[in-house]
Amino acid sequence: MIAAAFLFGLLAIQDAEPAVTDVPVRTTITEIHEDPWAWHGRTVRVVGEFDRCSGYDCSVCDTIEPHHQDTAEQAYIPTSIGSPECAGISFRLGFRADEIVRFNTVLFEARYSADCSNVQNPAFLNDHHQESQMRVVCTDRASEFEDSIILDVMERRPSTTIRQYGPAELIEAQGGLAHELIAAYWRAIPYEDAEDHASTPVFPFVLDGLDLSPPVDGLDRVGVCVCRNQECRPEDWPTHVDHLIEAHGNPYYCSHAWRRENGDWFFPLQ
Repeated sequence: MIAAAFLFGLLAIQDAEPAVTDVPVRTTITEIHEDPWAWHGRTVRVVGEFDRCSGYDCSVCDTIEPHHQDTAEQAYIPTSIGSPECAGISFRLGFRADEIVRFNTVLFEARYSADCSNVQNPAFLNDHHQESQMRVVCTDRASEFEDSIILDVMERRPSTTIRQYGPAELIEAQGGLAHELIAAYWRAIPYEDAEDHASTPVFPFVLDGLDLSPPVDGLDRVGVCVCRNQECRPEDWPTHVDHLIEAHGNPYYCSHAWRRENGDWFFPLQ
């Protein structure tokens, strides 16, 4: 009877105080930032919109304002530093997650850490022996969401929906330059198919205002973008260097051209 009563009491305690780390909790970044340390160490599920994730530099937000090409106003991605709806994130897959999440709306699961939330631990503030406590140093690329896994890509966006940095406009190459770039690109393809060449939309680009007159070994602002599905519209092509970033939502893929000292263009393996 004593053993049975003890077991019953133990089960009652477990029902009253479930472990918060066992079951992922669906929430938002804004809600977490209202009280970061209440979420510290918990497993969470969040639907977030991602920036241009590259290596350790990756942020996710509740919402990201897109850049509309038909307006003069530039929309920039908010950073995780000081923004209540954004946070740094790192993935269990490492760098391989970049192109999967870049610019997309993603449902992910992660362990939340408040160490780099810009809010000091209340327990630390109440401790009179602060000099004995371990201090966490956060860099400008610190992650609040750690060991994250991707559960679902809910919406894919092309690189053209986002604009992050200052003016670096791309324009369509014209005349002889356009013909040289397109011809050099098809020469770099390991097969020859004139029919495919004729039916595949190609966009030769150059950085607006770039001086091409002096001999140059290589340029990373000249090249071509090729349509993936032969259905690219004129408004789908990149108009800014940020749009050349590879993303799963892009209807095109881009290659940078280099120029030899004799003036010939070529496309190295990329």
